[in-house]
Amino acid sequence: MNRWPAGSACAINVCKRELQVRNIREPVSSRDAEEAARPLGKLRQFATDYKELFATIAFFAGGIFWIFGYFATKDELHTLRDATSSKAEILNCLLQKNVQLLEAEQQIKIDSDDLVNVLTEIQTASAHGSQFTESDIQKAARLQHKSEDLKKKLVAAEKSEGEARDAIRFKSCEGDKK
Repeated sequence: MNRWPAGSACAINVCKRELQVRNIREPVSSRDAEEAARPLGKLRQFATDYKELFATIAFFAGGIFWIFGYFATKDELHTLRDATSSKAEILNCLLQKNVQLLEAEQQIKIDSDDLVNVLTEIQTASAHGSQFTESDIQKAARLQHKSEDLKKKLVAAEKSEGEARDAIRFKSCEGDKK
C-alpha cells in the first residue's frame, strides 16, 4: 500500500510526520494523560484550547467597562447640570449686588458733589450783604430745599451701598441658594 520502498528516505519522512501528528493529538507522557483525566486537568485543557476566545471576550468586556467608566451617565449629567445652574444663580446674584454697590458709590459721589455746590451757593448768597431781595429769599429757600433733598438721596445711597457691601461680605447669595 505504501508507494515507497520500506528503506527509502521518503518512507522514513512520512513515518516521522505521522508520529508528529500523533504526538500533537495524543498526550506525550503519562503525566499529561493523568492530568487530562482529572476534572481540573480537563478544565485546564479546555482553557488552553480556547484561550484566544477568552482573550477576545475579556478585551471586549474591558472595552465596555471602560466606556461606562469614561463617559458620564444621565444621573451624573443631571447632577452636573444642577450644580452648575446653582453656581450660575449665585454668580448672577453676586453680579447684581456688585452692580448695586457700584451704582450706590456713583450716586454718593454725584450727590456729595451736588450738595457741596448747593452749600457753596448758599454761602455765597448769604455773604453778599444784609439786604435780601424777594428773589434772594426765594433762591435761598430753593437751595435749602435742594440741599435737604440731596441729603436724603445721599442717605438712601449710603444705605443701598451698605446693604450691597453686607450682602457681598456675608455671602447672602450663597446662603439663599443652598
